[in-house]
Amino acid sequence: MFTWQGDDADLIAKVDAQDIEGFRGAPVCYQWELGRFEAGPVLCLYLDILDDPRNPYGLETFLDVAKEADLALARRLTDQDHLTIHFHDMSLGYQFSKRIAHRGPQRAELADLVRLALEHLAEVGDKADWYMARQEFFEAVTR
Repeated sequence: MFTWQGDDADLIAKVDAQDIEGFRGAPVCYQWELGRFEAGPVLCLYLDILDDPRNPYGLETFLDVAKEADLALARRLTDQDHLTIHFHDMSLGYQFSKRIAHRGPQRAELADLVRLALEHLAEVGDKADWYMARQEFFEAVTR
């Protein structure tokens, strides 16, 4: 999940402590995704941690652009030149943080996805149900 750390939008990841140890020094690949469903838009950040390149560890988190707080986070991320991931174990004990580049092309892509999500939300109107849309996302996307 995303949260504010000062002026930055940071990602908090709750992961088994055994897995976290392998993440230190491992490269991270990520992509922003937008699902446009009958129930509304779903904005997703999907990350692969390449601790084992044959079997990377996948993480995903979602933003609901209909919620003011999530929209503010998404908009901040369109200007932020880095993503910071704070890893916590399953008891929410802090383990370590990893900072990765969030380059101009990724930020521009995110800005486009936010715009498209807001347009889709306007089209869906009162029928928007983010939890239903997220369920549709889970059913449509296979990893």
